[in-house]
Amino acid sequence: MKYPLFALTLLIFISICSIGGNVGGINISDISNQKSLSQNAGQSHLPTTVVEAVALIILNMSAKDKEYVRNTKKDDLIKFHHGWGTGIRNEFGLWGKNHALLKDTGKRHPDDASMVIIEAVWEELQKD
Repeated sequence: MKYPLFALTLLIFISICSIGGNVGGINISDISNQKSLSQNAGQSHLPTTVVEAVALIILNMSAKDKEYVRNTKKDDLIKFHHGWGTGIRNEFGLWGKNHALLKDTGKRHPDDASMVIIEAVWEELQKD
């Protein structure tokens, strides 16, 4: 059971860094050739608000990933801290260059800020 969770976490992380919205069709050997999420969405800048970050993430999630996150209990979202959370922190510049997004999360540390974004994605998916 440990390895399927790792594989799912890896898939979710890849979805943050993938080209196109079809995460399910990713060939892992092509990861090194992929653009960042913000480039993929045609944006020349990083999201500066949680709302923008959530919209960008959901736009690039596969239906399967959306279902998995939607069906995760809110108290269990911490399992995404490594993997998906790392991708959010790195891709969205929470370690230094994206002060606006960090401020909008209401948190001081990138680890906490990425969890705010993960929870906001989860909350948005609950509306579907």
